[in-house]
Formats: sequence, structure tokens, C-alpha cells
Amino acid sequence: MRLDNRVAIVTGAGTGIGREICYSYAKEGADVAVVYSSSRAGAEETVAGVEAMGRRALLIQANIADPVQIKNMVDVTYKEFGRIDILVNNAAARNNAGLLDYSVEYWDECINTNLRGCFLAMQAVAPIMMKQKYGKIINVASVMGYRPAMEGRAAYASSKTAMMALTKSAAAELAQYGIFVNAFAPGTIATPIAYQSVDPKMAVSLERLNNCVPQRRRGEAGDMAGPALFLATDESSYVNGVCFLVDGGWAAVD
Repeated sequence: MRLDNRVAIVTGAGTGIGREICYSYAKEGADVAVVYSSSRAGAEETVAGVEAMGRRALLIQANIADPVQIKNMVDVTYKEFGRIDILVNNAAARNNAGLLDYSVEYWDECINTNLRGCFLAMQAVAPIMMKQKYGKIINVASVMGYRPAMEGRAAYASSKTAMMALTKSAAAELAQYGIFVNAFAPGTIATPIAYQSVDPKMAVSLERLNNCVPQRRRGEAGDMAGPALFLATDESSYVNGVCFLVDGGWAAVD
């Protein structure tokens, strides 16, 4: 198996893309720290799925914007498994509103979860990976970093575009220690976060989204498992500092 004896931390693992990534890693032999913020029931379901595949799973609650909780996440995982090979920064927040309607609280929630959380998790796990002389860090960005602006996405698009820049910087700095830092950018994916809308006036119809994609369908969470698996395995041993699109061709035609 491609991830035999590897240990992964996956944030935002209670539902959607995070859950599917956990399952894909477990199928390939990895033990997984399943990290969630509020969806404990969903995270417990993810843990059960990983364990059903014969792999160990560790349930961890953490606010990824909190450096103390992030350090605890890493420490607990390392104590339990004795190593950390893979970090997937998948947890995300998306508050949809017009630029003039955005509150500072909504802006901060999105930036702190998507960007600050990614930074803190990388900073916390890097010393362990440096000691191992091996590590794979995978950041889940967004097609919003590539395509023309969409109404109501100011904070989300800003945070995800900044995440892509952070990915490149971290890759350049950590490569000498055998650590790979990459990202992939999902397009329109049918996950719980995709249906969240602070302001209903900003909501984009599913029909419009479907018509944006050449395949005429939204992606499913499972469509993201393959890219995450590729970046976690030795098959990507000469891939570093990149962010590739997984959007069904949306950015290609927009």
C-alpha cells in the first residue's frame, strides 16, 4: 500500500472533502488523526470509517486559529503515533456577503480559519517533519484563486489566494529538510460548506454553477481524494510548491 506505516493529520475531517481524504489515506495504509472544530458526530463517523478499514484513528477537537490548540493537536498526534508524515490543511470557513456588508467579525473568521490556521498548523508540524527528514503538507485552496471574481467571496477568495502564496513560500523554505508543501484548488464541490450563505442575496444558484463547468456537474467530495492521495505519496516525489486545479475545467473556460 502506498501509505503503509504513515501517519496523517487531516483538519476539517468531520464531513465532506476532509472525510474522503481520511478514507483514501486509510485505504492505502495510513493511520489518521481526525481533526474537527464543531461537527463531533461527523468526526466520530469518520473515525469509525477509518477503523473499519483496519487503521488506527485519533479523534481531536481543535480551533485551528488558536495556536495553543494547534500545538496540542500536533503533540497529541505525535504522542499517540510516534511520527507525523502528512498534514492536510482542509478546515475552512466561508462567509458570503457583499464587500460593503462584510463585518469585521465575518472577515476575521474566514481569514483566521483559512489562512492563519494553515500557517499555525504548518509551523507546529514542521519541526517534527524536519527531525524525520520527511513530510508532506497539503493545503486545500480554491478555484477562487484562479478565476474571475465572484460576488460575495471577498474574504474567502483573499484567504485562499494567500494560502497559495504561503504554500510556495513554505515549499521553498522546507524543501532542504525533505518536506514537500503543495496545494490543490477544488472548484465547485457539493459539500456542506458550499451551501452556507450569510446573506441569501449572495447565493449562487446550483444551475448557474453547473453551467459554469464544462462537465455540467458539480464535483463531489470524493473527487478530491485522488489529488490529495497523489500529493501524500512518493508518486509526487518531485512535485513541490505547486497548486493545481481540480475544478472540472471551470477556470479553463471562465
